[in-house]
Amino acid sequence: MLSPAFPLRTVSHTTSCIGRLSMSCVTLHSRLAAIQQSGVIACVRAQKAEIALDMARAALDGGLDVLEITMTTPSAPKAIMKLVEEYPSALIGAGTILSMNDADLAKAAGAQFLMSPVTMQDLIVSHHDGPMVIIPGAITPTEIFNAYNKGARLIKLYPVSLMGGVKFVEALKKSMPHIQLVASQGITFETFDQYLTMGAAAVVLSDAIFNKTFVDSRDYRKIQQQATAVARKAASTRHSLQL
Repeated sequence: MLSPAFPLRTVSHTTSCIGRLSMSCVTLHSRLAAIQQSGVIACVRAQKAEIALDMARAALDGGLDVLEITMTTPSAPKAIMKLVEEYPSALIGAGTILSMNDADLAKAAGAQFLMSPVTMQDLIVSHHDGPMVIIPGAITPTEIFNAYNKGARLIKLYPVSLMGGVKFVEALKKSMPHIQLVASQGITFETFDQYLTMGAAAVVLSDAIFNKTFVDSRDYRKIQQQATAVARKAASTRHSLQL
């Protein structure tokens, strides 16, 4: 069943979005809703910024509208800035945030969400009052619960396939149905819809979109076609969950 839309609220120890609808709160809510509506976050990592840009353009032109550039990609902020300019209706973010400096560089480039494989509590707390979507990484129930209590509205479940994959998500959602999870790592085209069906707010897809053979051969048309297939499957899954 589709998880409920994100409410305009935050945890009790903050005042952001409580009793008021500031522009930052509305922007935060719309970004969170866009991620859940898409169901897929395309993850781009490359050894050159130019290749990352071409990969991202292929995915976005194929119909995906939420995408991250990992900060391990050379000149990632420049790539993010370019994509934000070229695709104003898409949600462009930065992944593999491992320091506050990473976060500052990504924000300066125009990133609209920040995702990390770990939970950086200072990153979560420092963005309570703004429109930035922070997606910290966690894997155990305690880590997930602690990140949520710090104010995270979305939590990246990483590395999900090593912890049982779909069945792990199903178990977590039974005990913590109110926490929105983004499943990440080792998710294939054949299985990503199962994560959404079991309650994940979204999935992070990398190889399932950016096939290594296509990337190595610079076959961006094939990547675009794969992105279209992913977007259609995600939309179909979301539709069936709303019935």
